[in-house]
Amino acid sequence: VDWVITKVQSGIGDGNDNGDGNPVEVFLCSPTPTPLPINYPSLSRDDLVGPIEKLFGQIKWVFDQQKSSLVDGKRVKTE
Repeated sequence: VDWVITKVQSGIGDGNDNGDGNPVEVFLCSPTPTPLPINYPSLSRDDLVGPIEKLFGQIKWVFDQQKSSLVDGKRVKTE
């Protein structure tokens, strides 16, 4: 699965301070990780729009896939 948020890591020296002096980065598991800029010192709407739209698009795709896999409105157990 390549769409789940899989990693929150402390980074060094990138300006994303979480309040205790240790920067934090959140990555999506994908061929090229996309940092969600939630800890920028001055965060604007423009900083969030692209990454959040991408994330919600991926989540919607997962829900759509789950919905399309239902049989008679119920999940099917797979081995």
